[in-house]
Amino acid sequence: MSGGPRKKLGEILIEQNILLPEQLEAALERQKQTGRRLGQVLMDMGFVGHDEIMNAVSEQFGIPHVWLRKGLVDPKVTKLIPKEKCQNFVIMPMFRIRHTLTLGMSNASDLFAIDDIESITGCKVQPVQCRVDDVKTAIRTYYS
Repeated sequence: MSGGPRKKLGEILIEQNILLPEQLEAALERQKQTGRRLGQVLMDMGFVGHDEIMNAVSEQFGIPHVWLRKGLVDPKVTKLIPKEKCQNFVIMPMFRIRHTLTLGMSNASDLFAIDDIESITGCKVQPVQCRVDDVKTAIRTYYS
């Protein structure tokens, strides 16, 4: 990740031609009134979808975005994390290389989840951003 200041979510969505500056202004006003996170406000207002927010967040934090699909998950690593934890955090262990666990996450900036999984597994977690539906499908597939 570069040492410069991190771009704001709204700026990234405007650069990606997903959001208009007027929509961002309206959402920021609503955010002031509600105190909710900007991404949630933008979705509530119908300006963007969940996947667009997650892609922008992964760019904002310099976290890679991965399409979670068959072949990307080593079934052996599912033993490291209980199914309930995966469902609660909407995460999917993908594979482990030495002491680094690559973790598919619906919210890869969730530091609480990352800390929790690192303490459970004893591995360093490498988060990757994944679509919510893909993670939920993987949990059903690999934990059935």
